[in-house]
Amino acid sequence: MLVLEAIFAILLAGVVGAVLVLGLASGFLCLHIGKLAGPRALPAVGFICVAGSALIWLLLGTLAELAVPGMAAACLAAICSGSVFSFGAREMRAEVQYDRLIASWLPPVGLALFDKLDADKDNLLTVPELSRALAASAADPDSMLSIYLLVQNVYAVGHRLDRKTRKRLAAAERRGFFANREDLLFGISREDLQNYRQSVAEKYKRW
Repeated sequence: MLVLEAIFAILLAGVVGAVLVLGLASGFLCLHIGKLAGPRALPAVGFICVAGSALIWLLLGTLAELAVPGMAAACLAAICSGSVFSFGAREMRAEVQYDRLIASWLPPVGLALFDKLDADKDNLLTVPELSRALAASAADPDSMLSIYLLVQNVYAVGHRLDRKTRKRLAAAERRGFFANREDLLFGISREDLQNYRQSVAEKYKRW
């Protein structure tokens, strides 16, 4: 009897966990879609987010002939996805304004500092390179702020580096095979900085 109860508890915990994870995932996915769709589409995206999360579990419950548990799972998933979307949507306009501000201010500053920051002259700014420059600029608050924002926005402004480039950088940084290389996944080129403002404008053209 105890074994059956333990198995039931594990299965129940697994189902609840799956409902929570999928509900949260759908909420974040719909936030991303809503950010691209613009403010007018936000209510519709939010409704689809909540209704879709609930509908999936209702259908699964019906197919498994477990209508009541399916309804409970649908309610829980809808609450999770709706909460994520609701809280995220409140901050969305501020996030868009921040991205636009960075896109208008950072590229010219980054281009002006590029030759100074590109220590190995490979037309690429990487996190380790920028981090060393940041540490060396402690006496210059303006440059320090600019470099800090470049570090913080490497993934947004830059591009994913190919395998050959990552291996070259890892060798230059003396990273062993098992060493952490996550900070070598992305880099910023001059072209990235030149095109960033236009890419952000295109991304948020509905705002």
